[in-house]
Amino acid sequence: MVGINVIKSQKNRFWLLLLTISISGMLCCESVLSMGMGFDDEVEPASVPVLQITPGPLSSPIGLAPVYSRQKIKYLLVTDALKKTVNKLDPLRPNDLEELFKIDGQPLSVAKDRRLIFVGNRSQGSVDVYSMRGTKSRLVRQIKAEQPMQPNDIAIDPRTRQIFVADGLANDVKIFTLSGRLVRSIDGFGDLFDPKSVAIHRISKSIAITDSGDPETGMPASVQVYDYSGAQLLHKTGAFSAPRGVALSSDRLFVADALLGQVLVFNREDGTRLGSFGSFGTDPGQLLFPIDVVFDEETETLYVVNNRMGRIVTYVPADFQPVEVSQ
Repeated sequence: MVGINVIKSQKNRFWLLLLTISISGMLCCESVLSMGMGFDDEVEPASVPVLQITPGPLSSPIGLAPVYSRQKIKYLLVTDALKKTVNKLDPLRPNDLEELFKIDGQPLSVAKDRRLIFVGNRSQGSVDVYSMRGTKSRLVRQIKAEQPMQPNDIAIDPRTRQIFVADGLANDVKIFTLSGRLVRSIDGFGDLFDPKSVAIHRISKSIAITDSGDPETGMPASVQVYDYSGAQLLHKTGAFSAPRGVALSSDRLFVADALLGQVLVFNREDGTRLGSFGSFGTDPGQLLFPIDVVFDEETETLYVVNNRMGRIVTYVPADFQPVEVSQ
């Protein structure tokens, strides 16, 4: 129904054609995923939106993770599911993509802690841990559960030394120690059908989860927020078509909706919609199957994996599209 409503809302026949072609491509991308699923120093004038887009060097970018240095993002890690690589991207030079290493399998998600890079490996059903020394990488261990996982997304809290894994096969979010011991699982009280993404807010110790839902049983797509003990703080439905990537700030919730081609923004306390980033399409600033997000709270910058375009899109606050009436 959502896809039909989106099509009906388009008045231009070009958009109808583009939507039909793109959704076909997205369904192809979804099948792949199911098999596996910058700034200048000078301030720009307020009338000129600052927007940077990579030239599309990636084949199928999936997972995105920031690497910080002194509270600032030093670079971004991004996985490429088709090339089976983990890559490094400098936000200040978005055209420069550095391949760090290939993995034995299909990389979905990625995170970093100190010299270790954690990669969600769909083929192995595990989170693979690599040690990086200079330009050389080495697989040091695998984090596994009793049953193989589909690690759609991972997040790390370096303070508690825990890793959070959105497991699309077990329909839960597993919390491990960084050494691989399972601490607990969050199943959403049975409301999680296929968790696609997980994000944490270290200060408030909150966990945000996007879930695709199950149309056959009537379970709606949702975004849910929990505390570290598993207590539910928010359960938001009805606003999504295909929620994927999620990010948390101290007061906001960012959700990438793959089919809408937008990053939706909500109040994290009550779920009130505040606005959005991007729009469906292939022009600069538009999104075609956005699949993961990173929000830098210090600089108010949003990074989005634009999967079908093979790019990472960067938005600054001037690009934010507020809604006049809260939804």
